[in-house]
Amino acid sequence: MFKIFPLINKKAMCHCIALFFLLLISCEEQTTAPEQDNADTFKGTMQISLDISDAPSEVSALKGKLSDDRNGEITFEFVIDGNSASALVENIPAGDWLLQVDAYNKDNTKIYSGSAK
Repeated sequence: MFKIFPLINKKAMCHCIALFFLLLISCEEQTTAPEQDNADTFKGTMQISLDISDAPSEVSALKGKLSDDRNGEITFEFVIDGNSASALVENIPAGDWLLQVDAYNKDNTKIYSGSAK
């Protein structure tokens, strides 16, 4: 009788077949995109700290805004303490965000603005 695999014994062949089926079952096609899954799973936090020691003296407040085409806008304010300003933004959905920081004077008039993507 002709042997198909003369160098592989029966036990090794069983192991190869079992490994093949394990790989076959573990490699499934994803049926939903990540953004369609539970939105809370894909939320993050952002901590910003700025050195404002060189900022003009008329700056009395800093406000920030995150904007994303898919998720809208998130606004927040910085806490100014001496020569530093910090902000903590939580529960940010996954996305491609634009950060804008505006500086205001004591009359709440925007006097400076900057942004980054």
